[in-house]
Amino acid sequence: MMYVNFIYVAVFIGYSIGTAPIIGYNYGAENQSELKNIFKKSMI
Repeated sequence: MMYVNFIYVAVFIGYSIGTAPIIGYNYGAENQSELKNIFKKSMI
């Protein structure tokens, strides 16, 4: 069971590290529409 947890944690941490620059760039550019779009895609 612990190994299955490691896989999920690796996926979620990888996703958060991968999306951090995209979110940071759009937040700095005050691009609210793209931030909402990223949030919608992340929830799916």
